[in-house]
Amino acid sequence: MFYLSQSRTSYKLITGFFWHGGCKPILTPQIPSSKLLPLATTDSEPAKLHYWRAVGLLNYLVACPRPDLAYSASSLSQFLSFPSHDHELAFMHVLRYLKGTSTWGLWLGRRGDNSSIVAYCDSDWGLNYDSRSFSGSCVFLYGISLMFLIMIIYSEHE
Repeated sequence: MFYLSQSRTSYKLITGFFWHGGCKPILTPQIPSSKLLPLATTDSEPAKLHYWRAVGLLNYLVACPRPDLAYSASSLSQFLSFPSHDHELAFMHVLRYLKGTSTWGLWLGRRGDNSSIVAYCDSDWGLNYDSRSFSGSCVFLYGISLMFLIMIIYSEHE
C-alpha cells in the first residue's frame, strides 16, 4: 500500500505566503458562492509575480496527491494575467483550507497487500540520424501501467 502526500510542500505554501501559518483552518477550498472577475490591469509587476508563484505551487499540489484542490487552482489560474486583491483573498481562502488538510494525500492499494512498483526505462542515443533522441519509461503497479511516457527531444548540432 502506498501513500502519496505533499505535506512539506503544503507547509511551505502556508508559511511562505501572506502570513506565517497563523490562520484558522476551514472546511471548503473555495469561498462559497463567490465569483471571481477579471481585472483590466494589475497594480504592480511584483504582485503579479507573487501571485504566479502562489498559483504555480498550488497547481503542483493538484498534479498528484491533492485532486480536491483542482477546481480552486483552475479558477485562480484563469486570472494570472491581471490578478486583483479579490484573487489574493480567494487564494488565502485556499491556504486556510490547506492548513486544515495539509497531511491529506492519496492511498494506492489495498490493506494487507504488499505489492511493489516496477519501473522500466530505455533510451536510444545511437540511432539519432536526424538529431533526435528517443527515450521512454513505463511504471507498473499491480501489473497495470500507471504511466507511459515517450519523449522526443530535438537537439540542434552546431
